[in-house]
Amino acid sequence: MTRTLVIAILSAAALGDGPPAVTGQVIADDSGAPVANARVRLSTADRSSLAITDAAGRFSFASPPASYTISAFKSGYLRQDRAVREPLDTIAIRLTRAAVISGRVVDTTGEAIPNVPVVVRAPEGPATRGFAQTSTDDRGQFRAAGLPAGPVIVFVQTMSLQATPQTLPNGNTIFASRQARVYFPRAQDASAAERIMLVAGEERDDVDFVVGADQTGLGSVMFAGQPLPNASAGTGGVRGRVSTTDGRALAGAQVQLLMRGAPVAVRATRADALGRYELANVPTGSFLVAATKAGYEPANPRDAVLPAIPTFGTARRVEIRDGETSNDVDLELRRMGTVEGIVSDELGDPVQGASVQLMRVRFDRGRRRLAPIGTSRPTDDRGSYRIFDVPAGQYLVVASVGGATAADLPGYTRTYYPSARDPRSAQFVAVSASQDLVGIDLSLEPARTARIAGTILGADGQPNASGAVQLRPDVAAGELAALPVGAVIKNDGTFEFPNVPPGAYVIYVDRGRSNPSTEGEFATQPVSVDGADVTGLTIQMPRGSTIGGRITFDTADRDHLPAAGSTQISPVPVDLDLAPTNVAAGDLRDDGTFEVRGVTGVRRLIATRLPPGWALRSVRASGVDVTDRPLAFGRPDQSLVDVEVVLTNRVNQLRGTVLGADGQPAPGALAIAAPIDRALRYAGSRYLRQVASGDDGTFALTGLPPGAYYVAAVAAAPLDGPDAWQDPAFLESLAGAAVTVTLGDSDTKTVTLRITGDRR
Repeated sequence: MTRTLVIAILSAAALGDGPPAVTGQVIADDSGAPVANARVRLSTADRSSLAITDAAGRFSFASPPASYTISAFKSGYLRQDRAVREPLDTIAIRLTRAAVISGRVVDTTGEAIPNVPVVVRAPEGPATRGFAQTSTDDRGQFRAAGLPAGPVIVFVQTMSLQATPQTLPNGNTIFASRQARVYFPRAQDASAAERIMLVAGEERDDVDFVVGADQTGLGSVMFAGQPLPNASAGTGGVRGRVSTTDGRALAGAQVQLLMRGAPVAVRATRADALGRYELANVPTGSFLVAATKAGYEPANPRDAVLPAIPTFGTARRVEIRDGETSNDVDLELRRMGTVEGIVSDELGDPVQGASVQLMRVRFDRGRRRLAPIGTSRPTDDRGSYRIFDVPAGQYLVVASVGGATAADLPGYTRTYYPSARDPRSAQFVAVSASQDLVGIDLSLEPARTARIAGTILGADGQPNASGAVQLRPDVAAGELAALPVGAVIKNDGTFEFPNVPPGAYVIYVDRGRSNPSTEGEFATQPVSVDGADVTGLTIQMPRGSTIGGRITFDTADRDHLPAAGSTQISPVPVDLDLAPTNVAAGDLRDDGTFEVRGVTGVRRLIATRLPPGWALRSVRASGVDVTDRPLAFGRPDQSLVDVEVVLTNRVNQLRGTVLGADGQPAPGALAIAAPIDRALRYAGSRYLRQVASGDDGTFALTGLPPGAYYVAAVAAAPLDGPDAWQDPAFLESLAGAAVTVTLGDSDTKTVTLRITGDRR
């Protein structure tokens, strides 16, 4: 029997005297029992209100307009919308059980294919009109929920393992994996696809796909460039084995011969049941042999094809000679972890469409903060989620519905595992390599939320709706979460953030950079929420300040001055959380003068690009030394028009050798120089430098300003962010094992550093 829910919406007239209101109740038609926690939305052309039914299944909206649309949704049911033109009418909306299609995508060798888009759509009509779209997980499994009764067709989209050159109309060449589409069960076009007839509430679990062994999920990287001249043929070869860190064969691993400099595959194959592979007809030259497999990462991070994307695989360098085969080119991978669980409401009912994200504490933009790791995953109609390709580490698991402020599920805030509203009260979960962490269930708890609203005025004082308007946690006030939320903006410059949980925030307005030397109008406004609405805000955009000046050179050789274009002067923000996304740089002219316009906030004037062999000596404004000093900008009267940036070719040299614990040179180690004066250790400081040691363990740092430094070496950079080596706490931890060096003017110092432990 088909089950439905009935929503009865009664007008104020039907309820008797009282303020205008729309009220109703959600009822299960088979039992007549009230249904709690159903979502109901009342919408007009420019505004919407949301409600959740209470324990008795009731809800209400105050002061409805003359006409509106009422919508209702509950996990496992189809959403229904009803246009209301007579506010006094009684309305019934029936929610029918949704159908579900699930299955698995594998290749002809039986290997699961993750990250494959799966689309369910009507047999006729535009191909882009889909009832549902989802993707496969690391097991190749998918579940498409929320489907209506009736005929549908299903297709998957994959990409070829080997990238091929494709010439664009402009003559450029793009190396790209060609996409392939397969309709269920094995059709190449929609006309030959099987029509699946769905019944309301049905679960069809046998929609499986088998694709070619040369196919993979979406996510391949494209690169522009010229095709390899001799890539079409060759007489060389490469053989080897792909295994895990404990020596087990990795059957089905993808093995590619990549061009050096860009991971473009010119040959590709898969490892057999014993993990063995062979690449034949390989052209001569220098290549990378790379191995990748879904759910695995390089056993040694230094061997990653793309360090920022560990799932792209591990690689070894090979030199291919004509007629020769390179044997024993073995590659090693390590399985990554997974995290899975269920998201439910306070009644224990599953929440469909919740976004679940892993977050990790990282050093980013000058401070430690929570940052999202990997891709968020949605929950299905059972409330289930599964996050895969998770590197080992400590994580917070966070769930939200309808965005970070839960705009589609009012009364619920972002929830951290297991049921915390504040990340500082959340429980970290530890994920180990090869671990499947199950049972990480989150329970959404109701909370009193508020609305933030106001008006944005441009620098001319007129309302303005252009640019980005976001609500960001105030990290300076101790808020850790770092997921910004966009505003609802109207043409009259008014904005609104609905359903904001308690906390400290910053409203961020950025019009975008007008040109490389002119920043757009920009403003920030702190705001605190304690459950009550914050309305009537006015955010006035300042005109910004102008910085103008000239570059001069401190050198005895006036005949060999660098070109003006080799230097870049920029007002670098002291706090990147209170700065526009794109910071301007000086518009340098041939006579050495420059100008930056529209600058707001606290900045330091920094030479962000220098000619080879030159260093910054000083920055002076109207004769006052402002080198490394924070300066406030925003108003016209805060402009600086007489800035002198002095460069010198009398640069310092700090050279040395890094030795391992065994006393031998340590290639690839990280040598770090940090000023002893802690005040100079700000993010992006010119006093902070790092460089990797060469194959012989030697390193060189050129152009450090005069001063006293700690110089130390670590085996590798910290893993918690690309700038984590600048974290003041990390730098302080190096002091005990560091060498102290004082650099004067045009000094050259040589040091020997030892790696005393793994300080990752």
